[in-house]
Amino acid sequence: MALKKNDIISPDEIVNYYDDTISQYKRIWKLNDNMAMHYGFWMDEVKNFDQALQKQNEVLVRHAAITDKDYVLDAGCGVGGSSVYMARHTGCRVKGITLSKKQIGVATENAKKHGVSDLASFEVKDFTKTGFPDNTFDVIWAVEAVCHAPDKRNFIHEAFRILKPGGRLIMSDGFSAKASYTEEETEILNNWLHNWAVPDLAYLKAFLEELEQTGFTKVESKDMTPYVMRSAKKMKFWAKLGLFHNKTIRALGLKRSYDTEAKRGNMIGSLYQYPALVQGLSKHCIVYAEKLA
Repeated sequence: MALKKNDIISPDEIVNYYDDTISQYKRIWKLNDNMAMHYGFWMDEVKNFDQALQKQNEVLVRHAAITDKDYVLDAGCGVGGSSVYMARHTGCRVKGITLSKKQIGVATENAKKHGVSDLASFEVKDFTKTGFPDNTFDVIWAVEAVCHAPDKRNFIHEAFRILKPGGRLIMSDGFSAKASYTEEETEILNNWLHNWAVPDLAYLKAFLEELEQTGFTKVESKDMTPYVMRSAKKMKFWAKLGLFHNKTIRALGLKRSYDTEAKRGNMIGSLYQYPALVQGLSKHCIVYAEKLA
């Protein structure tokens, strides 16, 4: 069941969402192989879904100019796919953080499996209050994670604090495309976001202004919505199939262990993310900014 519009989504609810739906990510998003929980970018020479997921990492690494001299914070690291990618392809050191202890365990195993345990390590931490010292990281990387923050300003201020002078912030996430919505549009967004344990999306214009007001420079964004639409459509297809299957099982009076509230909510959210993007209610953007040296 979707959360009400004004409900607050707690850290425990975010953890429960990811821990309970990990089997769906494994089955539909091929999580064991791709280690990715993001949309992916269908661009350039990309021919299949696996390549699209890796392309998103590749584009962001290039945009932030990450090298082996950098110490990167992967904020909201999931099962460590982006951390492993950065360590393997650039030789940088990475600290991945997430609220989920289960994800930390999987991420640590993924780093070991791919031979980068010496470069990539993981901890349970909140990216809005990390506890890291000032000026710790060269790069802060956040892929489809900041959307979960109740107040996105807290992430921005913490990122600025723990970045070294001259450090870079690179993000890829969903943003509100409009400052206000009709009741019907709000319902579409809530049915998507709240079922994914996301309280709301930041309004892009306001988010960029907050970055500048906090002290970031060279603030820029790039609309990548056209490049995520094939994944959005794939997600909608599998969600419709899954919900039909669950409806059939329930009609027969049966109950399966995989038919949980979080998993069903994940499928409902996956249905609604598609019209939100198609109707221009939200957009997927790369955001980049630097802390003045």
